[in-house]
Amino acid sequence: MWWAVPPTRTTQLPSGGAHSY
Repeated sequence: MWWAVPPTRTTQLPSGGAHSY
């Protein structure tokens, strides 16, 4: 899944999934 977050940023999801842009 891809979340609408600013690029070059790491988002820590509540589900424990980290998406690195």
